[in-house]
Amino acid sequence: MKLNFVLFPTKDTTKKVIYQKISEGRKVLSRKSTGFVIQEKNWDKTKERVKLRADNYKEINLKLSEIEEKFNDKSNVVTPNEDLNNSLDGCFLDFMKNYLENGLSDGSLKSSTYRKYITILNNLRKITIDIEGKDYLPFRNFNNINFIREITLGLKNNHTVKGNIKNPEVVINYLAVIKSVIIKWNKYYGFDHHVNTFTFFNFVQKSSLSKSAVYLNENQLDLLMKFEPDKNNKKTYFPQLVSKNIFIFQYHACGIRLIDILLLTNKSFNENKFIIPVRKTSDIITAPISTSIMDCLIPFYPEIYERVVGKIKLIDLKLDLKLIEYLMRLEDIDFEEIHYHDISNIIEKISKMGGYEDYTMKLKEILKVFNFQIMIQFFKEIQELPTRFLFPMLKMEDFKDSFDKNRYLNIREETILKSARSKHNNSLMRISEILNLPKMTGHTPRHTLASHLLNNDQITEDQIRIILGHSNISTTKIYLREKHGDGQSHNIMKRFLETNVMNRYTVKDKIFILNCC
Repeated sequence: MKLNFVLFPTKDTTKKVIYQKISEGRKVLSRKSTGFVIQEKNWDKTKERVKLRADNYKEINLKLSEIEEKFNDKSNVVTPNEDLNNSLDGCFLDFMKNYLENGLSDGSLKSSTYRKYITILNNLRKITIDIEGKDYLPFRNFNNINFIREITLGLKNNHTVKGNIKNPEVVINYLAVIKSVIIKWNKYYGFDHHVNTFTFFNFVQKSSLSKSAVYLNENQLDLLMKFEPDKNNKKTYFPQLVSKNIFIFQYHACGIRLIDILLLTNKSFNENKFIIPVRKTSDIITAPISTSIMDCLIPFYPEIYERVVGKIKLIDLKLDLKLIEYLMRLEDIDFEEIHYHDISNIIEKISKMGGYEDYTMKLKEILKVFNFQIMIQFFKEIQELPTRFLFPMLKMEDFKDSFDKNRYLNIREETILKSARSKHNNSLMRISEILNLPKMTGHTPRHTLASHLLNNDQITEDQIRIILGHSNISTTKIYLREKHGDGQSHNIMKRFLETNVMNRYTVKDKIFILNCC
């Protein structure tokens, strides 16, 4: 047998984790993380050691030498017969636990994923004790279709915290996680003893009826945007203001997920766009800055906004000559001193006078140019502030370690984030009750945007995929079909009615039928 040290990728593409690999010929007997994460450029492949230029090379190289010494000591060598991981008699529960612990320590597994998988492992451990009478689950049991049926029923009947039976979607998710861990075992150890995973979902199926996504139509969204929380209620005013503005921000920023917007900082935009790291896919999407997004942030940066509005003057703007010509027709206009609020006041006065619709329209165009320049300067000044979260839901000092080291959130940080999400959803629920809207959550803006994009004939499914940040068009198709009822039958039937059936009806009937479609 031979010991080697190799690099394995992490979610951070610039760094890799050092693994110890034991092999016999071409067969890999075991792989185990050392817990050390380094940059690939600091790794010497020939010597299998960290290069001297790395800051912690002494500590890491010393540890690697200690591992080699233990391996060379015959009393510590793990042979295939002694290491049950390499056979179907090995314990799946122990393998999964070690896999999760290693992933958490080397940074290849998010702490939120770790917690979710541990819950699944504990459920499976409880079911194993019920079925086998002991806390030991050999890999070979998964090749028995009757055992698959028993654990499927066990997962389904294993009550939740509230005492409810788990729904089929949850059971499918649990089985998918167990299957993924077995696939990893097959990859590393199952060359001679393969575990069959094709029967995992034989005894479970999705609910016959899928719940449609909750989203707001355009009228409901407009109602939310005009909503003003009760200032007299000090307990609910600020939380509702924050939650409302986060919702609108999400809608105008590609429907980004709540977790991603809560972790967005004032350093997350560059020139005219936001650069948004997506935690779920470890990808990055961009969204344009806009006055609508600026309006969501003004309540939390009022001093910066007022300073910017007072700083920018009409004479600083790049205006079309025709717009300047219209301005010159107005009396008592000092081009060097006129500001944004002055143009707003002029529009208000002219609107009351009547007969000046042309002037009003041109002045509104100037107001748009003002808004654009204010927006650019507003985001520039926010970016120059010390690093902070864009919305006041989290404190940067609670997450500073993760941001400084560019790593996944730890369990303590995930708990803080979970609490913030819960508070946000509670505020949205109260707003829903006040405005008589569908029950909103942090994911409703994403479904709202998807629904509005779907109803726009000029936007294709692939464009919706890009906006929502899906890596595969099939994900988008499933998302639109299951959550928004976008089946092809709708469009086919609509065309049929328009071309074949409509000739039988009056104009009034036709309008009714098309509206129903």
